[in-house]
Amino acid sequence: MGTGVSEDAGAEVTSRRSDSTVGSCADENFLAGGYDEGMLDWTQCLAVERKADKLSGAWVFKDTRVPVKALFENLESGATIDNFLEWFPGVTRQQVEAVLQHAERSLIEA
Repeated sequence: MGTGVSEDAGAEVTSRRSDSTVGSCADENFLAGGYDEGMLDWTQCLAVERKADKLSGAWVFKDTRVPVKALFENLESGATIDNFLEWFPGVTRQQVEAVLQHAERSLIEA
């Protein structure tokens, strides 16, 4: 399925991020990468998927090649959800909202 997202989504993510550091956060481990390294159980979020042959098995928004990690990196850098949706047209607002709600629930339960 065509998403309008380049095969090199990771490089695009890097170009959108600023060099600013994370400010005061409730859980810096989460913002520093825990969302992609097993801290959250993404298997319970229907808006994402993970396949060994897609972006080396990284969690991505379903039916895209956009890593979930890209959302958090862009938000950390000051992007809005609308910016993210503009930059990654294969991702829907419903997917973003589902991912953020899942992350919030997971942090509350932790």
